[in-house]
Amino acid sequence: FEDFVAEPQHYLNKLSDFLDVGFSESMLNGQNMGEDLKHLEHHANLGRSPLLERCYGWKSCSADCDFENLHQQAGEALVEFGYET
Repeated sequence: FEDFVAEPQHYLNKLSDFLDVGFSESMLNGQNMGEDLKHLEHHANLGRSPLLERCYGWKSCSADCDFENLHQQAGEALVEFGYET
């Protein structure tokens, strides 16, 4: 995810090739997506570009985060995808 946010055009090109669909610059513009959901508080960022500086926000999660449970549930995938555990 972090790589995609850092270089969206590169990864959308690769994804388009994999899916055998043509790449379009409009894929980079999400401003008009999710119009029917933007009124919901938890979808307030729909249509905004992803913020690279927020990609690692989970690392500074508040004290009430259950990292032990997260690691039990996703530990193998975290290691597989190169995340610090």
